Amino acid sequence: MEEQKKFADEHDFLFPLISDPERKIGELYGSARPADDPAVAFPLRTSFLISPEGLIAAIWDQDSITDFQTHGDEVLSVIRSQS
Repeated sequence: MEEQKKFADEHDFLFPLISDPERKIGELYGSARPADDPAVAFPLRTSFLISPEGLIAAIWDQDSITDFQTHGDEVLSVIRSQS
């Protein structure tokens, strides 16, 4: 959790990062690796767009994100189209 806070502070994030050492959130959202996966300690990279009502409006899994450099722009485009 301390490393995530430091990372967020260094990059001036305007939102909190979630720390999930017990994998509970990852399992609920379907983004935790199976327990027998050799890379179990590394979460799958998934982006969830949550609506103001608390509903999942869009999901990008690591297979659908073709370019991490432009992924943020893609998310912003979806936000704008739904506003």
